[in-house]
Amino acid sequence: MTFNREFSLIWPGASHLFQPLNRLHLPDRLQTLIERARLTENNADVVSLLMSSTSQRPDLPMAKIRFPEETAICADPCYLHADRDRLLMFRQTIQLTQLEMQAIQAALSPLLTGYASSWLTFDSRHWGLRLNAKPDMQCYSPEKLEGKPITDALPQGKDAGKWRRLMNEMQMVLAQHPVNIEREAAGLLPINAVWFSGLDSYIPSVKWDWLLGKNALLPALAKTVNRPYYSDMKTSAKWPSGCGITVLPQVEEQTADPYVELLPWLEAVWRQLRTFQIGTFKLIIPEHGTYSLACWRSWC
Repeated sequence: MTFNREFSLIWPGASHLFQPLNRLHLPDRLQTLIERARLTENNADVVSLLMSSTSQRPDLPMAKIRFPEETAICADPCYLHADRDRLLMFRQTIQLTQLEMQAIQAALSPLLTGYASSWLTFDSRHWGLRLNAKPDMQCYSPEKLEGKPITDALPQGKDAGKWRRLMNEMQMVLAQHPVNIEREAAGLLPINAVWFSGLDSYIPSVKWDWLLGKNALLPALAKTVNRPYYSDMKTSAKWPSGCGITVLPQVEEQTADPYVELLPWLEAVWRQLRTFQIGTFKLIIPEHGTYSLACWRSWC
C-alpha cells in the first residue's frame, strides 16, 4: 500500500462544466468523484498551478524555463481591454497563426534597438526577447493577471521607465496593424500589447516526481527541475513510481464531447485508489478548484 503516493490531473478549460446548470450533466464517474472529494477553490491558470509549489512572488522564472540557454525576457502578446479608467489583460484564449506571429514580430522589430537583439519564440502565444543586458526591474507574471487591471502590475525598478516606454511604442504600432484589423473583422481579439515578464531567476522546485502531457510548458519545466517527462502514456500502462502530474488537452467550450480525454484517466485513477496503489488523487480545474480524494473515500 502506498498511502503517500499522490497523482494529480490538471484539466484546462473545464471550469464552465462545473457551473450549477452544467453540473447536472456530468458523467456518473465524475459526479461520484466530486461528491466524495474535498473541494479547494482556486482562480489560477495552468502555469500558475504548475508553479504553485515554487514561490508566491509576483513574477515567475518563465524566461529561464522557456529559453534556458539565453539571457532573455518573456514578451508575450496580449489584449488590453479599456474598462473605464483602467486596462484589463486578456491572453489565455488568444490563438495566433504562424503568419500572424511573424508579421507582428517583424513590425515591432525596429523598436528593439537598445533593448534586445532578436525575438525568441517558445510557441505562437509565448514569445521572448534575446537581451543585450538583463534589465534591473521587477515584473509581474501575466498568468496572474487574466481579466485583471494592470495598473499595479507594470514593471518597477531602475530600468522600468524605458521598458514601459517600449510597451507604449509597441501599442502604437499594433493599434492599426493589418493583422489586428483582420482579426477584429473576424471577431477575434486583437493583439494590442506585448507584456514583459519572467525575469525572476530562482530555481523552481516541484513536488511531483514525473510529469505527463502535451502541454508545451511541461518538457521545459521537467528539464529545468530535472524530472522525467512523458508526452503520452496509456492509462492501462504501469505508472512510474512516485507522485505524478498529468495535464490534459485544453477543453474548448464548443467541444462535442468534453469528457473524452478525462474519463479514461478517471477509470484508471479509480482502480488505483481502490487497490491502494495511490493514496490521494487531485483533479485540478484551473479557475475553479481542486477536488482531492483519499483512497479510503473511494470505498464510501
